[in-house]
Amino acid sequence: MTLTENEQLIRQLKEEKQALNDALYQAYEELKRVKERVSNAEKQTQEWQKRAAEKETALEEAKKAGTIQPLTSNENEELIQTKRQINELMTLNEELKKEVDQSQREIGEVLISAKKQASRTIQEAEIEAKQMIHSAELTLDTISNRAKKIALEVDESRQSVTKIYDELQVKVAQLAKGSLVIESEEG
Repeated sequence: MTLTENEQLIRQLKEEKQALNDALYQAYEELKRVKERVSNAEKQTQEWQKRAAEKETALEEAKKAGTIQPLTSNENEELIQTKRQINELMTLNEELKKEVDQSQREIGEVLISAKKQASRTIQEAEIEAKQMIHSAELTLDTISNRAKKIALEVDESRQSVTKIYDELQVKVAQLAKGSLVIESEEG
């Protein structure tokens, strides 16, 4: 892989990581909103249940005291409406709890997906790093072999130059003594 391909892979992995982080953040925000709705519904349900319990207690006390009076149509309607609202709130509460469970499952799925993606990314990076190291080692071996070859050629050249230099030195010395001329004339 080239440097540009590596940069593209890194950029792609960063984008995937950001997308997973965004999805996780959105899931947490949704879970937070649902939990808040559940909390509000539970508070309202508790309030209605408390009011219904107070009215039932007052009704029981009135029955025991024998001072019970028939409910007016307005009171009867209010009691029916209160019971209906309690039932609606309990139903809503159950739905919200299911929604919380679903949101938690989705968050879990996002986390699992992110973990798998991170694992895959690490494996890909390790494989790529091993390939790059292997490629670098091969390149280093090639360069080392070339350097050895060049060093050998330089050594051979040095020896040749030294031999030529030595021969020239001998000839110059002979020339200086005049003996080279004799050899030339003899040869």
